[in-house]
Amino acid sequence: MKRSIIILFLLSLAACSNYDKDKYKGCVYINDQDNICRYAFNKNGLYNRDTVLVFTRNASGCFYGISAAPGCTLVCYVSSENISRKGEYTLQYCLSITNTKTNQTDILIRDTIPLECPSISPDNKNIAFSQKSKCAIYNIATKIVGVWDTYTLTVTPCWAAEGKSLMISTADGEIVRLSLEGKIIERYGSGFGPVISPDGKYIAFTDYIDDHTIYVEDIKTKKRRTVASWGSLYLPHDHNTVYLCWSPDSKYILYQAWTPISRITSWESRYVIVPVFKSGMPFSIAAVTGCGYGASWAAY
Repeated sequence: MKRSIIILFLLSLAACSNYDKDKYKGCVYINDQDNICRYAFNKNGLYNRDTVLVFTRNASGCFYGISAAPGCTLVCYVSSENISRKGEYTLQYCLSITNTKTNQTDILIRDTIPLECPSISPDNKNIAFSQKSKCAIYNIATKIVGVWDTYTLTVTPCWAAEGKSLMISTADGEIVRLSLEGKIIERYGSGFGPVISPDGKYIAFTDYIDDHTIYVEDIKTKKRRTVASWGSLYLPHDHNTVYLCWSPDSKYILYQAWTPISRITSWESRYVIVPVFKSGMPFSIAAVTGCGYGASWAAY
């Protein structure tokens, strides 16, 4: 038993220090509940880490979800805080967008209805999010919110590369692509948390039966490969907190995972990068206490 624990620990250390031979590109934003941190890769594939946003607590609160726009400048997220009114505290949710160059933050929506899972469109014109488990779209120019009452969201909606449709998983575990009017364009079968690759060729998602397994499926051929599972060094979280992201070049997947030790203790989670189409060790880019609340990977 002791030998097994030591071996797992050494493997974990090796994976933490490992970089893939290819160079990662773009910026990874990670939400660790109280901070949003940016991991910016340089031309050598190494990264610099800085804290972009710090949540200032008002009685209680934290960040919920994050989405970074192409260009790595605009960051969209939901935060919560307790507002005092006549001696009573009310939990308020804010959908906000921050320009990380100018440090200007605009609060787009304030509501006592739970807001979660923001996702900014590729053209930076719309933000899809969950409003009381229903899919909603906020138009940044018109400030109009449209809500689809038909579908119950389980995780963050994902924009297609053209920015004119969304892929979601319904409460009963069906993956569908929807128009901006909420009409079904295409059905993809069972699964949770679908994420379309930037080149539009693949979908990453978690298994409907065992949501600790991550698959990547070719949209045209329907061929499927397993990216991570129970047998992996880093065990994927369930579909609610795995936070799948594609790299800008569609070669890697980022997800939140348990380490061999935290599978038992649950005291720490890791955000891990794995190659999709070739063999290679996973790379742990960040560790968070307990569980992080979102991640996003954007191109410069």
